[in-house]
Amino acid sequence: MMSLRRVSAFFRRSSWPFVLVFGACSLGRLWYEREAAARSDLPPPTESGAASGSLESAAPSPSGSPSSGGPRVVPKEVKPTSAPGNDASHHETLRVCAWNVQKLGHNNGKDFPVVKRVIEDHCDVTVLTEVMQKKGAAPGYDKLRSELGDAWTGLRTLTPRPNTNSGNSEFYAIVYRKTLLELCDGWSELVYAADGDGSVQARGPDVFVREPAFGCFRMRRQAGEFDFLLGAFHAKAHRGAQDRERTEAEVRALQEAIESVRKLRPGENDVLIAGDFNLTPDELASVTHLAVLQKGSGSTLSASGGRSANLLDGFLLESLALSPEVASSAEVLDVRKHAGSARTFARTVSDHLPVRLVLRVVGPDDD
Repeated sequence: MMSLRRVSAFFRRSSWPFVLVFGACSLGRLWYEREAAARSDLPPPTESGAASGSLESAAPSPSGSPSSGGPRVVPKEVKPTSAPGNDASHHETLRVCAWNVQKLGHNNGKDFPVVKRVIEDHCDVTVLTEVMQKKGAAPGYDKLRSELGDAWTGLRTLTPRPNTNSGNSEFYAIVYRKTLLELCDGWSELVYAADGDGSVQARGPDVFVREPAFGCFRMRRQAGEFDFLLGAFHAKAHRGAQDRERTEAEVRALQEAIESVRKLRPGENDVLIAGDFNLTPDELASVTHLAVLQKGSGSTLSASGGRSANLLDGFLLESLALSPEVASSAEVLDVRKHAGSARTFARTVSDHLPVRLVLRVVGPDDD
């Protein structure tokens, strides 16, 4: 065994101890610099503690904490989710459908399971026209609500238009997913725009055969900050020059109808009317300053189920500039296969196809 004096002499003569000490220090410094560099790559925290930058934070999870998907960029045109789940927090879009369901409530062999499947698979909220009355009730609407089940709710106008006992008088109805939408504070029904109701007792002007009716909706908490007025409208059908003038006069009067309802929701910029206008997009554009959102053709069907050249259904918006939530043009949904064949669809479902508009609901509301 070496004595203490010999060990001390060895360290004085040898350079190895200094090499070992220097190497250990170098490795420690390299580790520290790499850790510091990794920390410097993170963006500075905001006041709320989230990372700053131009990317939007990921949608919150049901517990309210950010999801594990990381940040996401919202594109200029958002595609709808194809199979939305029950959790509203994962929705970036709202799929609004307009559908003339052809005499819903008449004893016409309606295939309610197919109507349900179309709405469930393709829509989050659906504006229904041709909801027929029977002795003041709406049996077709009630049956559809039952088919849709507890995940859906809806509302309809309290009286039909024209407000008579005729079996051809119609209600308006809107059905929507409970997980996504709720009524605005103070709203409990669809409210008709100011106009005569078509009854024998009516006084004053009666511009519309079926004046539009509106509801106020908002996204549920964590699903977005969007609220909007949604109207239902079924214009008079025309089969001659005189009828055509009446239909055009109704469409021209829609702007005034919007103003009459907006008094119930002052300052609301997002006002959408959905329905069957009985005019093509070009014809609509020639008689109204409202924005026409549908494109193409083929929303009506022949008796054999063939698509026509007409696009009579869709959406009017007060202003694209006031409503940046519109994510894309409205499209006709060819859902005839749900009934097995085009002919069967036309016979047991409707002579109209639904039209869908996609709204972007992430980010702050513009109004």
